[in-house]
Amino acid sequence: MKRGLIITGDLSGEISVLEVVRNLKRTGFHLCGTGSELMRNEGVEIIEEIKNITLTGLDIFGKMKRLRNLMKEILLRIKMGKADFLLLVDYPGFNIALGKKAKSFGIPIFYYIPPKVWAWMERRAKTVSWFSTFIFTIFPFEGPYFEKYGGNVIYAGNPTLWRVKNFLKGEPLNDGERILFMPGSRTDEVKRHLPPMLEAVSLLKSKILGIKCHFLLAKTVEKNLFPEDVEVVEGNPLEEISKSKIVVAKSGTGVLEAFLLKKPTVVIYRTSFLTYSIAKPVVKVKYLSIPNIIFGKEIVPEFIQRRCNGREIAREVLKIIENPLDDWKNYSDELFKILDTPIPPEEVVSKKIMDWV
Repeated sequence: MKRGLIITGDLSGEISVLEVVRNLKRTGFHLCGTGSELMRNEGVEIIEEIKNITLTGLDIFGKMKRLRNLMKEILLRIKMGKADFLLLVDYPGFNIALGKKAKSFGIPIFYYIPPKVWAWMERRAKTVSWFSTFIFTIFPFEGPYFEKYGGNVIYAGNPTLWRVKNFLKGEPLNDGERILFMPGSRTDEVKRHLPPMLEAVSLLKSKILGIKCHFLLAKTVEKNLFPEDVEVVEGNPLEEISKSKIVVAKSGTGVLEAFLLKKPTVVIYRTSFLTYSIAKPVVKVKYLSIPNIIFGKEIVPEFIQRRCNGREIAREVLKIIENPLDDWKNYSDELFKILDTPIPPEEVVSKKIMDWV
């Protein structure tokens, strides 16, 4: 029986690799790694819960001991011959360090959803190209950043796009009446984004009688972070987005999901002052959200740091309600075409792993 290690550090990465896991399990692979109940339900042996290792900004220092222990355990398993391959999924802060150390053991190392070197810290592309047997990108423009350092790059396709495609096969698009707020999948993100979102909800309710505002609870976040009087939904993100009129989302996968589902989207992001101060000078892109980055202009409005406040968010939502514009939907269709591939990414990734192991 072939054995593999799969390492990811957040819910988005875990969701993106689930179909790869299913494909490998169907062919008899034994898999272990980091994850949550999602991976466990697919028969993966969990060696660390992702809620314990999810990182944002500088909070790596508070989790250093746990991460060191996890690194030791993973490398020991590889050294003892308990893994025939290593699949790294996103989570660059940890996975790049792991890849560098694991290289010496000689097993194939696959990197799915590599670091966003086109946004910042391009030097990481050289390191990832050195230790990776194959690099599976999820945006078509990423390849050259790794190929110039000799990386074996395959554009696998975009897992978010394929989840949306599969969802739309059984669920027609509809126009809901509520505003859906998506504060994030990490506890510290939710703590930062809830205050401006709650302020926006209060302002919206003072302006529009009976307006419905719901908050999406990620599986990795405790419900008690939300005030008792807040309406929280816990369903499939795509289903919850599809039932909404407007989406207010933390920059990330949720924004791309909403955009591809043709929902008017307001993007927000707030981090610590120290993290922002360190990141701002080295970030090479003007925007945070993928639609804006790809098209090179603000298709979806972004409210970052000081602009991430209840007044500005509420004002933008009201503007969308009062003056709905459909021009941006053409960009959604265009993005579909840009990201689309003949076969889903999980087939590309799992087939390459099976060919090499």
